[in-house]
Amino acid sequence: MNFKYGPENRYAIDVDTGASYPLDDRRVVNWLGEGNTIAAADGPTPEQVKAEARRRILAAYPEWKQANLTARAVELNKIKAENAGWTTPEQTEINAIQSIWNWVKSVRAASDTLESTLPSDFKNDTHWPANL
Repeated sequence: MNFKYGPENRYAIDVDTGASYPLDDRRVVNWLGEGNTIAAADGPTPEQVKAEARRRILAAYPEWKQANLTARAVELNKIKAENAGWTTPEQTEINAIQSIWNWVKSVRAASDTLESTLPSDFKNDTHWPANL
């Protein structure tokens, strides 16, 4: 018997019958004797691409930094409403926050494209926007 699997879903699929079995199921372990193989899944999955996008975003802007930027943007918008505008430094700051958000959206857009095409080299920097 030949099996293929995707570690992200932890299932072995019998290539001949199409039956699937959890990888931790003892039946699969018992079948993997001489002459039986497990082959890697055919290519990357959308989940792997999403994980790469998340890794890139968090490497540039960890969750604590994202929370701080969000809080500061709320604060700046309150200042704008109360004062009918921003000072030049506040405008510069909100522009920087918007640039970061635009970059995050561009990473998500790249991920969407890669999820639909699933190239084997999806982790290659050429597929992703450059960090700010």
